[in-house]
Amino acid sequence: MSHCVTGKNCYDSLGEAEQALIENWIRYQHEQESGPRNVYLCDDCGTYHFTSRGELSDVILDNLSYIKSQRIAREWERKLR
Repeated sequence: MSHCVTGKNCYDSLGEAEQALIENWIRYQHEQESGPRNVYLCDDCGTYHFTSRGELSDVILDNLSYIKSQRIAREWERKLR
């Protein structure tokens, strides 16, 4: 992973950043009013970062049912360990 003066995690491609955004939403139980909302291309380092500003990403909106099902599945995995 690259480094940026912003101190944010860097993602080399839009697809990688969007997958990481979905994973972040699954892992940290974000809701539509909180957490990272989208990704953007950084002018400083040329990689993608999360942002908590602006509109909620279409990638999140399009994957809300997947995110919810993964949260449930992971919760059951934790319970069954």
